[in-house]
Amino acid sequence: MRRGVGGKPDPIEYKEKSEKLSELKQLENEGKIDLYYLDESGFCGIPCVPYGWQDIGEYLSIDSRRTKRLNVLGIMNRQNTLYAYVSEQTINSLCNHSLHRYFLCCGGAANSYCSRSSFYSY
Repeated sequence: MRRGVGGKPDPIEYKEKSEKLSELKQLENEGKIDLYYLDESGFCGIPCVPYGWQDIGEYLSIDSRRTKRLNVLGIMNRQNTLYAYVSEQTINSLCNHSLHRYFLCCGGAANSYCSRSSFYSY
């Protein structure tokens, strides 16, 4: 058994978001904004093994230990410049506080300035 995607996106919402992304790409092409894409993931020392096979009478195990979760946030532009941030903070905390401040206002990624950078959530 594998996890599947939760279904197809709403066609109207998908069209609206596609149009907005095209608009943002055009603004970047005109030099009016710096466009970045953001994604996150988390890692911990406890493996997720939903199923497995073993011979009758054989016991298989995967060593694991409780560890703090490491969260990774990646921000990339269309020129493949990547900025990665690793933290034990939750992604929400990382996004809402230190990362936005650093990325937008303190000369972080490619010296993006507040007046040129915008975050859109999709």
